[in-house]
Amino acid sequence: MRRVTNVSSAAAIVFSIVLTLVLLTVYPWIEPLLGAEYSGLQTLVLAWLVYFTLAFVRNVYMATLMTDPGGYRILHHVTLFAVLGSVPCYLVFAERGPLWIIGTLCVVEVLQLALIVPRARNYWERRLQPS
Repeated sequence: MRRVTNVSSAAAIVFSIVLTLVLLTVYPWIEPLLGAEYSGLQTLVLAWLVYFTLAFVRNVYMATLMTDPGGYRILHHVTLFAVLGSVPCYLVFAERGPLWIIGTLCVVEVLQLALIVPRARNYWERRLQPS
């Protein structure tokens, strides 16, 4: 399970890097086709790409913890922390625009990853130890 998780996470990160490079290269040619109301969205598109990459990696690690009740208990606390930490940030930064909201989402994802990845690794180590 650990190998599948690590390979899946690495594949998502590599895919996102390649997609970012493609978007950075192609976007100047695509932007005129989108029309004036969609000009200047490259930063927003790239910010969403960062968010979805972080969310994918988090979801992969969360899925490995959801294999038994012990993992669910770990995730309950992390999810509660994420909700309680993110809602006030959304209320504060919502008026600053969508990039601030996406930035808040990214920060919450990073914090969740910081909580989930070590717990998942500890969880795997405990499961691999002989009883």
